[in-house]
Amino acid sequence: MIRKYKESDYEALKEIWQTLGWPISTSDTKEEIQKLVEKKSRKYHWFTKIEGKVIGGVFGGYDGRRGLVHKLCITPKHQGKGYGKALMMALSLL
Repeated sequence: MIRKYKESDYEALKEIWQTLGWPISTSDTKEEIQKLVEKKSRKYHWFTKIEGKVIGGVFGGYDGRRGLVHKLCITPKHQGKGYGKALMMALSLL
């Protein structure tokens, strides 16, 4: 199931980033992510793939002129199975 980000997804997504060795910057905090999600004019969204738990997500949007993808992550166990492609398709439907 793919759905929009919920604030309760943050810790699971942060854990995936850390597992992948990605640094957590000041713009990646729970509060900063929530601010971007709430800015409807920018259309930034996380879509999360759920299999009883969060296994990945994509964060990006469209500002009226260009599309942006900031982060796309899938747990190592679930990589190579088409989940990333499905998340990118969901993001493109914004």
